[in-house]
Amino acid sequence: MDGVRSQAASFPVHDGPLFSLVDQGYRYIVNVAGAEALYRLSDTDERTNLPAEPAKLGILAGLRATLSRIRGIDAGRRRQQ
Repeated sequence: MDGVRSQAASFPVHDGPLFSLVDQGYRYIVNVAGAEALYRLSDTDERTNLPAEPAKLGILAGLRATLSRIRGIDAGRRRQQ
């Protein structure tokens, strides 16, 4: 289906795998290029990305560390093999 979108325009589009964790009322998402997103679970439409908020840095650091242990990626960047 070259050039034809199979999902609704609002469906997220990404390049490659996404990794995600849910903890402490937040959803953390990172792709293999290192782009990150942090949303409150109550933000069901994921409209407010929180990583830039200083108050969220502790939560973000904890989720990064957990994901690093689970998937072998560092702060959103895949570790070199």
